[in-house]
Amino acid sequence: MRLDDFLKRLHETFEQVKKGVLPAEEINNRFGIYDNWPILIEYNGPYNSLCKDLHTQTSCRVSSKGLIDEIAQKKDGKMELIVVKGVERLNTSSYGLHSGVPPHIEKHVMFQQSNYGYVLVICRSDIKVENHPFDRAVRDVSEIVLDLAPKLTKLTKSFCFPHFLSFRSPQYSDRDSEKIVYFPDAIADRMAKLK
Repeated sequence: MRLDDFLKRLHETFEQVKKGVLPAEEINNRFGIYDNWPILIEYNGPYNSLCKDLHTQTSCRVSSKGLIDEIAQKKDGKMELIVVKGVERLNTSSYGLHSGVPPHIEKHVMFQQSNYGYVLVICRSDIKVENHPFDRAVRDVSEIVLDLAPKLTKLTKSFCFPHFLSFRSPQYSDRDSEKIVYFPDAIADRMAKLK
């Protein structure tokens, strides 16, 4: 999916959630956004420069440690942007299923592992607190995505939102690959043709 299409749909849904027309769970159902959400990016500079650039572009705390357990210990509910170098750990569990990824999704996983050098994880610092506010986290992550994505178009050469499955119904369909978001449009169009 092209980034502009995704952001338009997400914005419309987010506004309906803010007005109370839809529950926040609908963001998760439609876009797979949840409280620990990755963005894969291609960035040509060094790791420290990426962290510094992100710090100036977002209201999130930027963590270069990449340890979710450490972030969770803060338990203050603030938004975090964790920066991890390398996407080699991206696997089937990243897509919400542990029993394997269908062939049409596996092609995307292989492309992502070979083309993106960093993973940004947007999360709340209280993600591991029992009964943490999932709906609030989904709204917060959505707001950060809507704000950060246009900035990433200027900061990076390309990026991808690989998650698309809802926690409530983690079932694959034949059209799932259409839900994976790529920037720029040329990559989105090329990846949409994969079968």
